[in-house]
Amino acid sequence: MTFTFTSRAIAEKLAELESKGVQVYGIYETRQKSRYCTFDFLRQNGVEVIWDKNPYTMHHKVFIIDNETVITGSYNPTKHANEKNDENILVIHGREIAGEYV
Repeated sequence: MTFTFTSRAIAEKLAELESKGVQVYGIYETRQKSRYCTFDFLRQNGVEVIWDKNPYTMHHKVFIIDNETVITGSYNPTKHANEKNDENILVIHGREIAGEYV
């Protein structure tokens, strides 16, 4: 679940994992449709992605891995987050917390 996701490197890794049989799903904030958005790239590479249908802003920044690890924080997977912004990432290992996010 991500507010904005333009990082091609992360999208390529997710597509690679999908091609190896790992199930990858994504939810994007609808207002972030742009030519830089990775939505179309992931969809074209077999990843099940959808646009958020909530009429309000989905401002989440969450990756859930294997229902046991959560990556969250202020980090949006974007070039600006990697190179310009002062972002933070929190990695939480635990099925209970991951279950709450799911």
